[in-house]
Amino acid sequence: MSPGLADVPRNVDSRVQSPKNTFEREPLVIPQLFVPGKPWYRRRAPWVTLVLSAIFLVLVAYLVHRFTAVGLLKRFAKLAGG
Repeated sequence: MSPGLADVPRNVDSRVQSPKNTFEREPLVIPQLFVPGKPWYRRRAPWVTLVLSAIFLVLVAYLVHRFTAVGLLKRFAKLAGG
């Protein structure tokens, strides 16, 4: 150990028994990681959301293929009253 590093004080509170936990707090836990119940892939709501978003993306892809992006923007402008 070099002499310069030997003079640096350690961040240890003498009242705490473990130098790793100087603030006497519980370890942080991600609350959603240990939720009791079914995992997300066995629940119905995420799958419904995924299926509906996939249908929406396929519909948008079909419309862009059929009318082109510029054609769709012109049609939306006509619908908006422009």
